[in-house]
Amino acid sequence: MSKETTMELIKRRMIGEELSENEIMKIINDISNEKLNDIEIAGFIFSQALKGMTNNEVLSMIKAMVETGKKISFENQVIYDKHSLGGVPGNKVTLLIVPIVAAYGLMIPKTSSRAITSPSGTADTMEVLAPVEFKAEEVISMVKKTKGVVVEADNDICPVDADIIKIEHYLGLNPESMMISSILAKKIAMGINRLVIDVPVEGTKVCSMEDGQKISQRIVKIGKKLGLEIKAGLTYGGQPIGNNIGPTLEAQEAIESLQITHPDKTNSLIEKSTDLAGILFEMSGVEKGKGKSIAMDLLISGKALDKMKQIIEIQGGNTKIIDEIPKSQYQETIECPRTGYITHVDNSKLVKIARLAGAPEDKTAGIVIFGKRGDKIRKGGPLLNIYANNSNNLSKALDLALTSKPLKIEGMLLKQI
Repeated sequence: MSKETTMELIKRRMIGEELSENEIMKIINDISNEKLNDIEIAGFIFSQALKGMTNNEVLSMIKAMVETGKKISFENQVIYDKHSLGGVPGNKVTLLIVPIVAAYGLMIPKTSSRAITSPSGTADTMEVLAPVEFKAEEVISMVKKTKGVVVEADNDICPVDADIIKIEHYLGLNPESMMISSILAKKIAMGINRLVIDVPVEGTKVCSMEDGQKISQRIVKIGKKLGLEIKAGLTYGGQPIGNNIGPTLEAQEAIESLQITHPDKTNSLIEKSTDLAGILFEMSGVEKGKGKSIAMDLLISGKALDKMKQIIEIQGGNTKIIDEIPKSQYQETIECPRTGYITHVDNSKLVKIARLAGAPEDKTAGIVIFGKRGDKIRKGGPLLNIYANNSNNLSKALDLALTSKPLKIEGMLLKQI
């Protein structure tokens, strides 16, 4: 180990010096053992935001993070998983992908996080339907019975990651090197073998297709060195997935999507979910190009819904929740001011409105939009609904929605000369 203090190592990283495996191990161990205060951890995060990290440093950080906690073993079984880089409001695809993949017979123990800067993390959304806090041994037992679960990442799995995420939350920062380390460390600790990474592009952390390709290639390369088989799917992130934003509203939309019985009833949520599930199927040996159709068949046949009911039950939930999802106490509708087409959807504004309404702490708070880019909306029709359990929160969210105009409505004629 280096004789330098941990803060001296962090200062070196801040000016762009590459750290050795032992030096990074020292920093991660000191965070894990609570030897660093919040400001020092923030310095480590800022050093990555300012100067980035090399792939070797990221590999060292992943190994160090894994060593701080428990590892799960599924006894030589091939284990599948899906993870999103995030940044898209309403991205509840996990609640479709897990039951679809598990219904096919593949093991997919999905560990998820709570929201950092979004209106709902996957763990927040799933908790509407069933408990999500379980120990590693309980996850293993459940997955052996149902093939799939959607749970919050166990604090014993890479516990140092939770300490870092807490500071990231306050800073509103999630540097690329830290994001990759966080994702892959938890996958290694969870015994994952095959992983599909959802990389939303445009209006997210990843600004362009070029950037999306670069980060995807980097994740695949680092994963390979760790023994992980990874495929990355670049997806459109310029507007919400589906129409609902907020834990309860997203859970409701996921269940409604699991209940479809005809392929003509698909939407952006279903298309994205079956695309990504299809990639996992093809990683399992399904003929290339056939994975999506298998995923869609499992959805419209009701097998995925049946599997979701099993998952809810084994996680201690009541399947009656599917028909009795709770509602918020207050709601307000913003009507469309003119007939026209939605030409722009601002994700960041929608996120701020949903969080002002109380999400994710208030699980029933959030928003529903009634159209996406290209959709025609008529004057006086609903444009956006806001839900809250606190009238003050509702008022603040409504004011922001009216002043910021997250959905832009235009006619098709731009100018006449």
